[in-house]
Amino acid sequence: MSTDNSTHDTLTGLINRKGFEEKLKAAVLHAQQNDRPLSLAFLDIDHFKRLNDSMGHEAGDVVIKAVGDIVQRVAGDKAIICRYGGEEYTIIFPDTEREQAFLLIERARAEIAQLKSMSDGKKKVNVQLTISGGIAAYPIDAQEENELLRKADQALYKAKGSGRNKIVLSYEE
Repeated sequence: MSTDNSTHDTLTGLINRKGFEEKLKAAVLHAQQNDRPLSLAFLDIDHFKRLNDSMGHEAGDVVIKAVGDIVQRVAGDKAIICRYGGEEYTIIFPDTEREQAFLLIERARAEIAQLKSMSDGKKKVNVQLTISGGIAAYPIDAQEENELLRKADQALYKAKGSGRNKIVLSYEE
């Protein structure tokens, strides 16, 4: 599978931040023009810096790739999964109500929390970790892409501030 390095992350193969911004703009426009729902999730690996510092960047890379793979598999074919930066991911859910997006991301969170090890095929990392996330929806929470991202990010920080290893909907923050 060949990917465009200007819009895709080389480690994970996921869409990168530049590609995300383009995809989110197009998804919001589609939702507006077609009166369709749209949800956006913002995820972060909990305590990633600690893992990276104690186990090394190679292990961190295995974890970043594995988490991205799990989220991509669980989120489904319609979802657009992006590596936003570092250990952060965004997931655009076109034509999806926030409650549906929540159920998918909650499934990914639970699956990741149960893992005892991760592998990229070459290196195995024995680690137990969790993710936190926030979800916002168009048009309920926000009317345009920057506001939608900000609301999802605020909900993510609410999840982190209230104990981590959870997904928070924007209206709960």
